[in-house]
Amino acid sequence: MGSCLIYAAAGFFGARAGGGVRMGALAGFAAGLVDATAGWLVAAAIGGPALSAYTPGSTGETAIIVVFVALLGGIMGTIGALLAKLAGRRPVSGA
Repeated sequence: MGSCLIYAAAGFFGARAGGGVRMGALAGFAAGLVDATAGWLVAAAIGGPALSAYTPGSTGETAIIVVFVALLGGIMGTIGALLAKLAGRRPVSGA
């Protein structure tokens, strides 16, 4: 759940930086990809409890998980970017 919020935040700020929804989706995807690869290394270095509960069965299984997390990041990044687009709209007065 926490990771999904990070991916959405990456998308939100990616879109707000001027990249629009496409850049927000890419920012979320990148955050998911980094989380699924380097994130495991960082968790192992600090002794994260979630990492000790997971033992990859094969390289293929790990690759599937990395792809899934990266795609989840892209989806959440898109949601964050859409929220940024909605937040950027100003109500029309006098209509």
